[in-house]
Amino acid sequence: MLITACLIVRDEEEFLQACVESLWPITHDIVIVDSGSADGTVSLAKSLGCRVYSAKWQDDFSAARNVALKYAQGDWIMMIDADERVRLNVSPDILRKLFEQTDNHAWTSVVRSFTGSSMEEREVFYDERIVAFRRDPAVHFSRRVHEDVSESLHARYGSSLRVGKLPIVVDHLGYLDEVMIRRNKPSRNIHLLTLERRDHGENPLTDYCLATEWAQSGNWLSAATLFESVLDQAPDAAFWLQACYSLCLCHLELKRWTECEKWCERGLARTDETDQTMQRGFAELKLRSHLKDQESIAALLLELSELDTPFMYEGWMREYAMCLSHISSLTGRRGHGIEAG
Repeated sequence: MLITACLIVRDEEEFLQACVESLWPITHDIVIVDSGSADGTVSLAKSLGCRVYSAKWQDDFSAARNVALKYAQGDWIMMIDADERVRLNVSPDILRKLFEQTDNHAWTSVVRSFTGSSMEEREVFYDERIVAFRRDPAVHFSRRVHEDVSESLHARYGSSLRVGKLPIVVDHLGYLDEVMIRRNKPSRNIHLLTLERRDHGENPLTDYCLATEWAQSGNWLSAATLFESVLDQAPDAAFWLQACYSLCLCHLELKRWTECEKWCERGLARTDETDQTMQRGFAELKLRSHLKDQESIAALLLELSELDTPFMYEGWMREYAMCLSHISSLTGRRGHGIEAG
């Protein structure tokens, strides 16, 4: 058996069928571990042809995922959540051949997390994570929340670790407003991350995740303090740019205009032509903090983005003065004396 898809679930009846149907073209084996569903999740999973097991919830997502690993039979594990679905960029046969012929130990894929009230392109956050890895007793998940197998894979394979990128996209619906509110995810994650810090001590990754949850809960001051600590402690971390961007958002919400601009500049200094999304994000936040007009700036930026000759955030050092000049013409404001770099 080539691939076993593993899911951990609880009360996922609304999402499960779409997820499972997206997986069947690439696997003949789906393992589901249920941690106490009160809806029709279990009966639905069985009707869809999945192997279903139960496990007591222990305030630990890794523990639940590791239970699922024990029931897997495939040479490869694909770990997907019920509120996700897989979109293939190649045929199922080509994808299976990649798994059959590769020397890789693991695969990543692009993850599109939809936020806001609906699945609109402008409300999508792009990320990348490990979604598949070779079944191996030495490889397992760690951390109570925001869990992954990266640490375990590095411990198992060391410098010989080979990770490829799958030609798939994973669509994640769990961050839509209605889902976040109904499931109270920030409070749950803050609880789990607090337990993680208690059990294993503070570390930049855990603190980054905790600061992110505080920000999503609107606790901007606590989030900003922790983000700054993370940025100082882990200047080379893979998540440094995202943490910096999140810190800028916190300062914006706290109306700390100078601090927001300062950290935007530090973030922009760390980007290059391959970081166009981050360049655009930092430039937009810098512009918002400079104008100090939170009620109208989003509409103005949207209007700029829809011009026949769109404002290119990626070249913001050259275009910043032009943008301010254009906004002045839209709003009647005087210029701010900013010169193009």
